[in-house]
Amino acid sequence: MFLHMSGGLRVCLFIVGIALKVTAVLTLIFEMNLVPIHGRSLTYYAEAIGMKLPIICFVLGFFCVAASFYLPAKNRRTSK
Repeated sequence: MFLHMSGGLRVCLFIVGIALKVTAVLTLIFEMNLVPIHGRSLTYYAEAIGMKLPIICFVLGFFCVAASFYLPAKNRRTSK
């Protein structure tokens, strides 16, 4: 039964992973827009990426996408 459901599970994991990664990147973009561009420095960018980016969200998204590719595909038997 797991092999039958793995196709849908793979797609769901892929979509959830992409959604988590998009959320992480959009959060970073909105945080960076709060400071005027002339007031930004290299340390600001490092701090924004290091502290304000929801790293947990990004990592979970990465693993969901990776898992969606490594789950076993449907077992299709070819008859001869």
